[in-house]
Formats: sequence, structure tokens, C-alpha cells
Amino acid sequence: MNEPAPAKSVKNYLWPWAIFALLGANMVIVAITVYASQVSRSPVESDYYRKALHWDDSARQQSLNTSLGWKLVPSLKKSDSGADLSLSLLDGKGEPIRTCKVSIEAFPFADPNHKLQTTIDAADAESLTAALAIDRPGLWRLSFVVDAGGARFTQQQDIELSEFGNIEVFLPNTPGGRP
Repeated sequence: MNEPAPAKSVKNYLWPWAIFALLGANMVIVAITVYASQVSRSPVESDYYRKALHWDDSARQQSLNTSLGWKLVPSLKKSDSGADLSLSLLDGKGEPIRTCKVSIEAFPFADPNHKLQTTIDAADAESLTAALAIDRPGLWRLSFVVDAGGARFTQQQDIELSEFGNIEVFLPNTPGGRP
């Protein structure tokens, strides 16, 4: 009656190791993800929390922009230093606004920390122009703040700059205006 116990097969010893291997692989993947999130230049909106707290201010400004009826149409022309930006700024009646201050901020969507800033301070100017050192192809966001006649107008514009210097401007606030 003392028969030897049947020998356990390799399968019986293998499954606990498979669980530990899967847990170890999961820990390695999590460690790689945490490391990549800390060292990459990911496209994250800067100061997002502060902007979220002031969302009501943004909504008020958007309402004011609509009531002003101003139109800001940028055009870009490739140059040796990057791009020459020309602005057409019209009031609600379609008349050009010649005396104003325009603050411009531009950044590529691929690297929002690479910000370009410039200001146009025009006093009875025929045209509003500025040079931007747009040095890489891709999708760019241009943000404009216009102060004229005691009013403030804001607009964001997305542009696509191809590798070959072709520039496509997407219209703001229109269906299909952005890729």
C-alpha cells in the first residue's frame, strides 16, 4: 500500500512562473512609460490649469470678439529667415484698422515649448507685417491679441507649413477649418 506518488509533470511547475513573468513584464512596461513621460517633449498645453480656471474670461472674450465683428486674416510668405507674416485687419464695417497693437505668439504643435513671440505696433500703417522665425515644417498655432481703439480682439489660427515651403491657412471657427 505504500505506492510512490506519481511524478508531477513540468506543466505543474511552469504555470506559477508564467504568472511571475507576466507581472514582471507589466512592471517593466510601466517603468518605461513613466520614464518616457518624464523625458519627452510631449505636446501638452502649457499652464492648462490656470486657463481652465479662467474659462469664463475666455468665453466673455469670444463673445466680445463676435460682437466687434472684426476680421483678422493672416498670410504667410516663405523667406530666408522663416516666414513673413502679413495681416489684414478689418472692423465690423469692412474698413481697415490702421492704428493698433498686435501681439503674436506662434508655436508648432509638435513642440509647444518652442514659442515665437513678436509685436506689431502700428500707428496709421498701410499694412501690418512681421517676421517670424518659423524654422520647421508642420502644423503651427498662431495666437493674436489686437488692441485698438480701447477694444481687445483675440484670435487663434492654425497653419500648415510643408517641407517645401507651401503654407496652408485654416480658417478659425468654421466646420472643417482645421485638419
